[in-house]
Amino acid sequence: MKLSSWLPLTLLIYGFCLPSVQAALDAGPVTEQRDVQTRFAGSELGIAGLEHWQFELDLDATVEQETGFDESGQGAALDSFLFTGEGDRLDFRLGNHQPTEKGLLFDGKSHRGLSADAQLDAFNSDLSVFGIQGSAEDVAEGHGGYAGGIWRSRFDTRWSDMSVSAGYISGRFQGGALSDGRRPGQSTGYSVGVDSVWWDDRLQLDMEKAITRFSAGREETGRITDGAYRAALTFDPDLGRFPLDWRLGAETTDVGSDYRSPGNQPLVRDQSMDRVFSRLAAGRWAVDGSVGVREENTSRRDMLPAARHTEHQVNLNYQAPEFFGTRWLESPIYDLGLTRVVTDDLSDRPMYTPRDRVKHELTLASRFANPLGSLSLGYSASECRGREYSPLDTRADEVFADATLTLSDRLWIQPSGQLQRERRPDRDVIAYHSFFGFTADAWLIPEQLSWRQKVEFNRTRGVTDPLLARNDGRRHISGELHWKAFAPVHQWPGMDLNLSVSADQTRVTRDERGGLDSYQILLSVESPMPGG
Repeated sequence: MKLSSWLPLTLLIYGFCLPSVQAALDAGPVTEQRDVQTRFAGSELGIAGLEHWQFELDLDATVEQETGFDESGQGAALDSFLFTGEGDRLDFRLGNHQPTEKGLLFDGKSHRGLSADAQLDAFNSDLSVFGIQGSAEDVAEGHGGYAGGIWRSRFDTRWSDMSVSAGYISGRFQGGALSDGRRPGQSTGYSVGVDSVWWDDRLQLDMEKAITRFSAGREETGRITDGAYRAALTFDPDLGRFPLDWRLGAETTDVGSDYRSPGNQPLVRDQSMDRVFSRLAAGRWAVDGSVGVREENTSRRDMLPAARHTEHQVNLNYQAPEFFGTRWLESPIYDLGLTRVVTDDLSDRPMYTPRDRVKHELTLASRFANPLGSLSLGYSASECRGREYSPLDTRADEVFADATLTLSDRLWIQPSGQLQRERRPDRDVIAYHSFFGFTADAWLIPEQLSWRQKVEFNRTRGVTDPLLARNDGRRHISGELHWKAFAPVHQWPGMDLNLSVSADQTRVTRDERGGLDSYQILLSVESPMPGG
């Protein structure tokens, strides 16, 4: 087998982490860590039938050398890898990747496994199948992971464009008594969905229905079946010559208490949500509003909290033509947001005091453009009060700002900061949170040698209450040097050098250790090929 084209190669040679100062004082093992990264890309493998394929491989591994008082050893962990192949009508991916989009059966996140997509002539459709590996704990026990697939077909008519899908999944469902009230078991799920747009994309309707069957044991008896559904409708009417952009929408979601999909385990079960929203825009003004109701523990299971949250939200946006006639703050945009959330505690357990509450929040923000970059300023205030017998009373306000400035063709800076104050008048407690960040990017040698510097300070200070008084903080400083040592020429690869240094200092007054310091240095070398 030979390759008819060069393979660009990237190798991260060495990296090491210095252990924290506290770890060295704990008389424990010392760990030296090295990161290894590799990248290959090529096309037209010299094998029959693969002349029109494109291949690519990415590897990211960690090698640790651990030295203790009684034993020493070296271990390697493959953090992530991805091998892909693209053909005329068939693609595949092996490794860490996103096998499918988000839905009721799938969480839409990146996992380790194998997936393949095929385009089919029948019904203008495509088929996607995949198998996903479970977590390290599941694999050690000999089980875990899931497999499934999605079939989609598209239909175009005179008035609408429609996509119909059907999904299937089967695998091991994780979870314990604290998360879902049942021990792990085997789960199988099915779903059907319809996505459609009508009348020149002015009406959009999306619907999905899913059913899962869960069994905690190996026997078919005792299986629990439950379902979930979601639907969303958006309408953007044509108002003719009337200068108004008007959009209306509604969405609803309901997830059963026994709904369990192995491909979407983070999905919160036993809840429902209904929401309507609208948007009105005319000229430089725009108003967005929504009303939503979300209910938890819809099955009213004992010993679990049950609540209904009703949220009203309004946001006013205005884009001004100028700022007091000055050219240094051009095209300002102002935002005013108001939110009100009413929580009704629906728990009816004996001797239980409901925690009904209402929360109000106001946010003012402004964004400005100028010849040097952009500037954002804002202020927010919130208040959460208990209703009836609930004594909860929390108030907070915050100011924040950030900017992006271009000082020259070779220097850019990004300062940011925020200051927050939290108060509990009923307990005479007050706390301050502050954050400051600064990032600078500079070309030391144009198009060849660059440097990035980042500095962050985060601090929390509590006063007035001796039980909660604290003075915690974190400092982070990092720098990264990128040097394009040699450019790729003809058939010869180039070389890019990356050197990064970072340091963290954390102080926790209520922690017995008192603080933690850590440092890291990382070196990588890349070899791009011509045209890569």
